[in-house]
Amino acid sequence: MKPNSPSSSPDGLGPFLEGLKIKVIRLRHLTVESENEFSHSQMANFEYDLNMSIDKGDFGLRSNFRVDVRLTSGGDAPVPLANMSAQFAAYYESRIELTEELEGALIFMSRQHIWPYFRELFDSVAFRCNWPKTTVPLMVVNASPGRPGGRHPPVPASRKDAGET
Repeated sequence: MKPNSPSSSPDGLGPFLEGLKIKVIRLRHLTVESENEFSHSQMANFEYDLNMSIDKGDFGLRSNFRVDVRLTSGGDAPVPLANMSAQFAAYYESRIELTEELEGALIFMSRQHIWPYFRELFDSVAFRCNWPKTTVPLMVVNASPGRPGGRHPPVPASRKDAGET
């Protein structure tokens, strides 16, 4: 059983998820930098840090999602090429009070909701900035309950398919 997966959560998970309604996903902040000259035809390694947290308030539940991306050239001595930092927030309504035990399940679910928005944003920015071809993982599923996110190894430039990480 993977940490933070719905199957590792308490018995109250079913009713919590049934009563959970997503209201909106917003891009809250975006920064983009190109560090060095590169050829659009070269491949780039995709490395990222992912951090998530949950806030409760008058707005309901908010899942905060931040991903910091570094693109580097392939090879034995990688050269920094570009950086991108994006912050998203997913707003939810819930009929059931969020407990500490259910927070991991909400982080897991919101990561699945937000990651496709991030992938589309990254692809659009990379195209507009003429960055090298990059493989972005299809879905992020490997975070631990105590540290939902963290540093992830690079996706090799030579990798043809993204698969799951």
